Amino acid sequence: LQSLDMANKVLAGEYPQKLADTAQAVEHCKKELTQAGFSLIGQEPMKITVACHSIGCTGYALAEYLQEHHIICEFADPDNLVLMVSAQTRQEEIARLCQVLLQFPRSAPVCKPAPQVHECEKVMSVRQAMLSMQETVDTDNCIGRVLASPSVGCPPAVPIAVCGERIDRQTAELFRYYGITRCCVICE
Repeated sequence: LQSLDMANKVLAGEYPQKLADTAQAVEHCKKELTQAGFSLIGQEPMKITVACHSIGCTGYALAEYLQEHHIICEFADPDNLVLMVSAQTRQEEIARLCQVLLQFPRSAPVCKPAPQVHECEKVMSVRQAMLSMQETVDTDNCIGRVLASPSVGCPPAVPIAVCGERIDRQTAELFRYYGITRCCVICE
């Protein structure tokens, strides 16, 4: 209860203003990035999501570039990079992030679409699949097998296939595309 009392004091104090100031700094950064040709996704005030194909790279490449500049992203995949800030993030840090992003050596936009998600064959219920005997296999060896446990690149995320569905070639391709190298399937 003491920690709740302490949290209430912080929330009643300067926190709301710090949060508002941080959100304003993030919005300013987003405007600069958009004006420079970055394509951003979403409207969350404390999150910057870059659609990396708009600047000719992958989320992985942009994450590596940021890491070289001592900035760690929240998430990266072939298509996007996600950065999250908090009220504890200083204005100078947001300005530095923006400048580092603006200095990224961009290329022509990439127009290669991601593999399409489709509905898989349902073999059994989610409950049955999750309670079945399971084994973990490489994504290359999962085609034809029944998914036993969710496989997502960054929880919480929308799964490519649902437990109890049969993994086909297109699903395995999506797993590989999003960096999922192993998945849990029902024992044969």
